[in-house]
Amino acid sequence: MSKTFQIILFFTIFNQSFSQKNVSVKIDNRIEAVTIFYTLATRDTLERKPTPSIYYKDFNNYFEKYKNHKSLNWYRNLDTWDGYDLSIIGLFLSNEYPFKIEIPYTGTQLRSSNMTIFLAKFNEFYKDCEVENFIKTHKKEYAKITAFAKKSIIESDVLNDVKKFYNKPSNGEILIFADILNNLGNNAIEINDKQFSDKKIFKLAYLQDENIIQTNESEVKFIPCNLTHFRYTQK
Repeated sequence: MSKTFQIILFFTIFNQSFSQKNVSVKIDNRIEAVTIFYTLATRDTLERKPTPSIYYKDFNNYFEKYKNHKSLNWYRNLDTWDGYDLSIIGLFLSNEYPFKIEIPYTGTQLRSSNMTIFLAKFNEFYKDCEVENFIKTHKKEYAKITAFAKKSIIESDVLNDVKKFYNKPSNGEILIFADILNNLGNNAIEINDKQFSDKKIFKLAYLQDENIIQTNESEVKFIPCNLTHFRYTQK
């Protein structure tokens, strides 16, 4: 069972050309961990739930016993919640638990709390709810998902359409972070750090296609459609 996603690409105007070899699709452990936290804390209130899949079924089964963890209840009781782009803060964090700020955070994704308090609650959740174990047991699935997504993007006309849209060449890397539990929207990622220089980065949501029936037995397959919903920002 496959599904179509709508790609919403946010790129700066640049003067180098798109190339197939410069496309990377990844599932970042830190982004995934924050997404897991956010999904568990908000999904009973948000109208839109994650897209059904085998992965979402595993997620439900694994985290059922942790759904009322005190860190989740802390977040639920905040005066303000963050948007679906919250998980981007994962890229600013250290690679391993306990997570701390590794790249100076200047973003606007975290609005519900200050970073110090949020990380304390998030680290507590990560340890108590054995998030690392869940992510590790799905490593092979992540590799399969990202390989399929990259192949689909390269074999589609998406990159050619983007190139024609800008009518300018670019050698900069297109870095895509697939977000399996995010059924709310795609968004650009801006990080002012040398390791991300010359990269066009965005987070790709697994948006549900109303034309395709998906169940808890469906594999996760990102398949690009045409660029009817292509958007961009200029800077």
